[in-house]
Amino acid sequence: MWTRRPPPISASLRAAGRAAQQRSQVVLKNTDGLLPLPGRPRVYAEGIDPTVLARYAEVAATPAEADFAVLRLASPWQERDGVLGAYFHGGSLEFTAQQVDHVREVSATVPTALLVHLERPAVLAPLDAEVPAIVVDFGSDDDALLSTVFGRTVPRGTLPFDLPSSAAAVAESREDVPFDTADPLYRFGHGLRL
Repeated sequence: MWTRRPPPISASLRAAGRAAQQRSQVVLKNTDGLLPLPGRPRVYAEGIDPTVLARYAEVAATPAEADFAVLRLASPWQERDGVLGAYFHGGSLEFTAQQVDHVREVSATVPTALLVHLERPAVLAPLDAEVPAIVVDFGSDDDALLSTVFGRTVPRGTLPFDLPSSAAAVAESREDVPFDTADPLYRFGHGLRL
């Protein structure tokens, strides 16, 4: 059993970790060059710490008061029993109808960038149809993500897997064969540059 505290992480290691987070982000979609967001706009955000957002933009209380919206979501998953269920998320890869409706509502009010933490592939097709910009990450903090959204850093990531176009395509694919999903929404290796 570990009896001592691990040594503190040095500033240089923290900086290297932050740079890796920033570079690994993947811009999936950027219709009409929405990203990077210009200047210091009024931004409505969900799933982002407002104190971090305030370093980049004026924080808006509602979408109607904003110039842009930034919505952060996590890959869908469902609670499971057992030891493995506590450590590994499973279940449906689809976002709920309520989540899709909410994203549609916000995006109908103000240009919206969707930020999705992909700890596992997700069915983004219903959300992709609703927003002009999507950035995915694999474990970035709010500051690293906003640095990309506002153009202070350049993401270099590409998808490490296909993103399926539907749950039916996932069900019809073979589990043990890579890139076996028919007509993926975004293919392995996809990644735009800002």
